[in-house]
Amino acid sequence: MGDFVAEEGLDARGVQFSSALLEQVLSALPTDGEGRVSIDGALFTSATFAAGARFQGAAFGKGTDFERASFGSRPIFDRASFDRVSFRWAQFGYGASFRDATFGARSTFHGAVFGDAAHFDRATFGGKAGFTDATFQDNASFAKATFAENARFDRARFRHRANFGAASFGSGVSFRKAGFGQVAKFLSATFAGEASFRDAVFGDEAGFDEARFGAGISFRDTAFGRLASFSRATFGDRAWFTGAGFEHGARFAAATFEGRSRFDKVTFAGRAAFDDSRFVGSVSFEGARYDDVSFRFAVFEQARRVGPLSATRLVTLDRASFSQLADFELGAPLLSLAGTRFQEGVNMRVEAGEVAFDSADFGGPSIVLAPRSAGEPARVVSLRGANVAQLTLSNLDLSACRFAGAHNLDGLRLEGEPRFGRAPGGFLGTRRQMLAEEQEWRAGREKRRRARRWGPPAAVVFPLEKLGRIEQLKPESLASLYRGLRKGREDNADAPGAADFYYGEMEMRRHAREGGSRTERAILTLYWLVSGYGLRASRALVALLATIVVFALLFWSVGFDPRPTFTRSLLFSAGSTSSLFRVPETPGTSLTEVGEALQIALRLLGPLFFGLALFSLRGRVKR
Repeated sequence: MGDFVAEEGLDARGVQFSSALLEQVLSALPTDGEGRVSIDGALFTSATFAAGARFQGAAFGKGTDFERASFGSRPIFDRASFDRVSFRWAQFGYGASFRDATFGARSTFHGAVFGDAAHFDRATFGGKAGFTDATFQDNASFAKATFAENARFDRARFRHRANFGAASFGSGVSFRKAGFGQVAKFLSATFAGEASFRDAVFGDEAGFDEARFGAGISFRDTAFGRLASFSRATFGDRAWFTGAGFEHGARFAAATFEGRSRFDKVTFAGRAAFDDSRFVGSVSFEGARYDDVSFRFAVFEQARRVGPLSATRLVTLDRASFSQLADFELGAPLLSLAGTRFQEGVNMRVEAGEVAFDSADFGGPSIVLAPRSAGEPARVVSLRGANVAQLTLSNLDLSACRFAGAHNLDGLRLEGEPRFGRAPGGFLGTRRQMLAEEQEWRAGREKRRRARRWGPPAAVVFPLEKLGRIEQLKPESLASLYRGLRKGREDNADAPGAADFYYGEMEMRRHAREGGSRTERAILTLYWLVSGYGLRASRALVALLATIVVFALLFWSVGFDPRPTFTRSLLFSAGSTSSLFRVPETPGTSLTEVGEALQIALRLLGPLFFGLALFSLRGRVKR
């Protein structure tokens, strides 16, 4: 034993240990007051432990070296303590156990290979810990391990399961270019310092649920496999996911981002869920690509810019809350902002797609606009229950938009070239703008009558389960919607823009069966017939001409004595129409009593129709 056991330490470099030889060596070493083997300056460089090694509870002093050592069976270092130790390029054929071990100033496992399960549960690394280029062929467990200073796992390879649950990382940790085979668990782990997973590759599952990242975290250019979960995780100063790729989506449910967070150029092949998450600082999604991303109930406290945020299917911001004025740039086939609250307003740029604002609250001046382009503009499919008092819509397609239950419609501003549905033309028809709700009501009404003039409103691809049940409104409710929209355009001095909404309001009042008398409906019907509610000059002129001809026939048959020619009666009828105070002459004949009564009626109706025609023209050209 004296060949390699000396007073100044243990020199066992290159020694091949059997179980008996190792036991003899350990028995020859001094022990501390608790009976534990105490080894100071032990050199096991290139040593071979063919039958394994048991160093349970041993205390290793300074200069302990297991570099290039080879362990044929599982070595046990449970509850061992190391002041300064190196396992560089060590070969653990059947894994290793370092449960409850304590590592002092520095511990190095650079290039070490663990053939079977490796256990570092509850281990304490007091100084720097290095696992760079280490390989874990089977499960690796660092559950509840404590890393007081910097820990490096750069280029480490975890072939199966890697468990860092409830582990504590002190000043910093790096997993740059690390590879995780099947499952990587960092549940409830704490990262007090900088943490980097840049260029790391995760296999089937990556779990960071309830983890806490203090100073900053970087997942830049990291590749995540089937499942990545950060639910209830807390990100401190910075959270960098720039260029990361999520093969099957990610979960950030109830996560908290206390500082800046960046998801630029991130690719989510599946669904990305940020439901109930909280963004205290700024957040960026520039160049990110999603299939389906959800921010339901998320809270954005200081996020002044969100986007460009795009997805191939759906972006959900239902019941999210924004405390500051936010700039949005969104692009997706489907955008849902049901119940979303913009406390200070929002400036939102929406690319082509369908947007639903059910019960959204625009607390400050807000603008939602679609860029002018050759393609189809974005479509707003619902403003039901939304507070639109301070909302401006610009260049948007509103042909399928539902306004039922919207609050303060008179405050809604429409700019640019808003697009509504159009009523079909035809006899006494007009190509006016109309709401989707009116089209639904008319289509349902005609279906009962087996008519086909009015078709359904523009079809939407928005999922019905997202829009909820769409109830068919009654004319009374439709009249209220038109009234609010009409008043809003009138308040903005847009008389031509308000004309179609006024027409729709009067149409619904004419068809209403509640809240109005038959006399009122009869008057409205007559008003519609002769002038299109004072908006159709052609109808008023046609009514004037018809009145002249009809009264000419009456004058010719019973209005004169003796009877003049029909041409003279027609001229007299036309002259009476335009002569409110001057009686036209009838040479060679005189009016009968019936003729005088007809003339009085004609002299009243003629100026009335003239006035309606002029009023209709003025309504179309007024600014």
